Amino acid sequence: IFDIDPDFPIEGWEQHKNELKSCGKMTFEGRHRTKDGRLFPVEVNTNYVEYKGRFLAVAFDRDVAERKKAEEALRASEAKYRSIFDNAIEGIHQSTPEGRFISVNPAMARMCGYESPEDMIANVTDISTQYYANPLDRERFKKHVHERGSIDAIEYQARRKDGSVFWVSTNSRMVRDDQSQTLYYEGRSYDITDRKKTEEALRASEERFKSIVSTSQEWIWAIDAAGSHTFSNPAVENILGYRPDEIIEFSASTQLIFEEDIPKMRELMARSIEQKTGWSNVIIRWKHRDGTYRWLESNAVPILDDTGDR
Repeated sequence: IFDIDPDFPIEGWEQHKNELKSCGKMTFEGRHRTKDGRLFPVEVNTNYVEYKGRFLAVAFDRDVAERKKAEEALRASEAKYRSIFDNAIEGIHQSTPEGRFISVNPAMARMCGYESPEDMIANVTDISTQYYANPLDRERFKKHVHERGSIDAIEYQARRKDGSVFWVSTNSRMVRDDQSQTLYYEGRSYDITDRKKTEEALRASEERFKSIVSTSQEWIWAIDAAGSHTFSNPAVENILGYRPDEIIEFSASTQLIFEEDIPKMRELMARSIEQKTGWSNVIIRWKHRDGTYRWLESNAVPILDDTGDR
């Protein structure tokens, strides 16, 4: 046995016999040596037997090299996942249907104002009231994820440890056991407070612009590259006698411009498209609903898309 087991010293044999006699049987892992000297891992199951007054150790040895490789691969995979979990910039979390966090990563704890994942898991005992700013959002989340199995970009307000509220977007899925019973929810959450503030500022700006445009006494309009009106504010009715929706049907370059001013309008349009510039203080005669013409001073700027085209 000492020839094939390099980890079993001969001086330890008596101790091994005594331990085996005391226990009756033992299971342990070690290494065996092949005829050509190669070492491989084994699992040894040995039993104490007395036969005709003599001690016998009856052992069953199993090659566990493949199992060891699988265990090492699993450890490597778990280490990789742990690294991703710990170093992710988004909040990663698992929670029970009853409302307790099972696990949260450092980013989730920081986002919610806790000192560590352990601090958050220990102190949040009811997710619906301690994490969600509105407990109904937790019920809405559970309803959707149970109906669909997963949910993307659900937005809600969450509460930090200090009670302050912030906006969150969460992608989540439901994890079930073999009997289709819900085990837990796992998801990734992102702090979208800055985006929400930007969206709100944009909405407020658009509302202010809409109010200014709709109440302005000056005619504010938009035309496309073909010269057709795409927008008009209400002031056009006082100036030309048309409602805004009627103006949309007309071409600025041919139907509403005095015949002698059409070449000037077309030149302005062509130069604006080519040079991506507008014009200012240009006087053009526009046709009123009653058939007369109005001298109007026009200022225009081009609206370009992300590629710099009109």
